[in-house]
Amino acid sequence: MSHASSPLFHVIYISHAVAPMSPAVLVALLEKYRTFNHSVGITGALFYHDGYFLQVIEGEEAAIRGLYAKIQRDQLHRTVTTLFEEPIQKREFSKWSMAFRNLDLDASGAPEGFEEIFNMDPSQIELKRYPSKVRAFLAEMCGL
Repeated sequence: MSHASSPLFHVIYISHAVAPMSPAVLVALLEKYRTFNHSVGITGALFYHDGYFLQVIEGEEAAIRGLYAKIQRDQLHRTVTTLFEEPIQKREFSKWSMAFRNLDLDASGAPEGFEEIFNMDPSQIELKRYPSKVRAFLAEMCGL
């Protein structure tokens, strides 16, 4: 009897870096995270803007929950706020162990309507107001 693979799951979160990160530091971290993610079958995308991270991680639920627990303890972040944590039917970032956009280096910056999420106190985000903005942002930034 063959066992089906575990259901897919994703977490989308926003966090604040404990200190501003230079492009060189971000690239070094990204290389490390891509290697790890590839080794455990995790895909996703990471966005950086003005000291904030927005990240999507997707894969088998156990792997995602394990990685997210590490992220929540990681000393590079503070105020990690979960925006979505849910099963998914398919991967949105299957081509990337970790897609990356540094919005500080992007002349267009964050898409209209999304800037407020990065600039508000994450503990004050009313999550029910934002799902369409977060998903629209991801679609625009990643061509979903």
